[in-house]
Amino acid sequence: ADGARPSASRLGPTSIVTFDRHLAGIEERIEHLWPAARLARLQRLGRLAADAGAALYLVGGVPRDLFLNRPSNDWDLTLVGDFEGFLQRLLEQGFRVEKRSAFATATLRDPENLPWELALCRAERYPRPGALPEISPAPAIDIDLRRRDFRCNAMALSLRPEDFLRLVDPFHGRDDIHAGILEILHPESFRDDPTRLLRGLRFSLRFGFRLGPLAQAQRQGLLAADGFATLSGTRLFRELWLLLQLPDLAASVSALRAWGLAALLPGAHLPTEFVVAKLRRLAAVMQQFRQNLPEEPPEQPAVALLLLSALGTAAERATHWQRWQWRGVADWQRALDALPAKLPPQSDAASHARYWQDWSVAGILCALALQDDPELQRSAWQYLQVQRRQKTPVDGRDLQAWGVAPGPGLGALLARVQDATWNGVITNKDEAWRWLKEQNLLP
Repeated sequence: ADGARPSASRLGPTSIVTFDRHLAGIEERIEHLWPAARLARLQRLGRLAADAGAALYLVGGVPRDLFLNRPSNDWDLTLVGDFEGFLQRLLEQGFRVEKRSAFATATLRDPENLPWELALCRAERYPRPGALPEISPAPAIDIDLRRRDFRCNAMALSLRPEDFLRLVDPFHGRDDIHAGILEILHPESFRDDPTRLLRGLRFSLRFGFRLGPLAQAQRQGLLAADGFATLSGTRLFRELWLLLQLPDLAASVSALRAWGLAALLPGAHLPTEFVVAKLRRLAAVMQQFRQNLPEEPPEQPAVALLLLSALGTAAERATHWQRWQWRGVADWQRALDALPAKLPPQSDAASHARYWQDWSVAGILCALALQDDPELQRSAWQYLQVQRRQKTPVDGRDLQAWGVAPGPGLGALLARVQDATWNGVITNKDEAWRWLKEQNLLP
């Protein structure tokens, strides 16, 4: 039981759903999902805003997650009132500002070190499709909620003392959650901001939701009009990065293609089954890395983009990378140029180690995902797990102490010692000295 259902007479554009206390649905959810310290802080914040003649609301992900029975990490507050005055009161209460933006938003930490996001209640207008919105203050919370991406995210919980935790649901987002749909708030939503469609894709993967009828029609219209062309490359890149951060990499890209958005990533011309299979292999390789090495692998979105770029054409890479303004790292570009990997004809361990030494870790992971060759797989993992940390038992000072003169010859000799170490010929300093003498490499 989630509480009282709204009557038909109250389902207007500014309806407020109030939960009956005897049903206690929302209160039970809060007690189960929210830390007690967080709830107590919300009560104090609501009173503090009221004392300043303002009204404070908990918005966005937290009300949505409450009806999904999920814990929340995004504690976003919207203030109807004097933003600067309220922020000063928070500072006097021991809050600290971690970040400010140009228009009345702030990232905060309270005295218990809990994170908060605070924003002024606002309205927005898009001067042209795909542009950043023009923002202005708004006098009521329902105006602020109207600018959200989907109706299920356009809910708020009042923190005012007189109606603490009353649900504000002007667009019936709770009904959408029950129905499992993502519906936009107005017919120009995706046209104004195409990133909303990519956010919807992430929500669909996280929550199992589907697009509502209006959103589905707007998706088709956006694709037909090439609506993503109006979006800056940096904003598009940020949304793609977030999508590729989701746990199931293959499912994310498969869904992207199913929604008609394959052209946003390299390799769009390839069959989905082929691309998905490579991404599944990449995910397995990265999991193997986590299980067998002491460090974390490179960030999943970056490695996925490198793999997709390797699958795509040179023209696709140039187009996407230039638009995204993403340069990655120079050694990743070298790995991309070297893919697919090809081991040297020499079969000794040192030759293989020297081959992989020129690669980034991301490039090696892509090579492992792209190729099934058992010898290449064995060689790459041997380098990642052992050889790249396998130091020589002697250094340049040791060699100089044994009579080797400084200069280029010293570096070449150290390289030969490294090869002998990789090949298992020497394992300690005494063996190194004997080997060098046997090879007539010492004076």
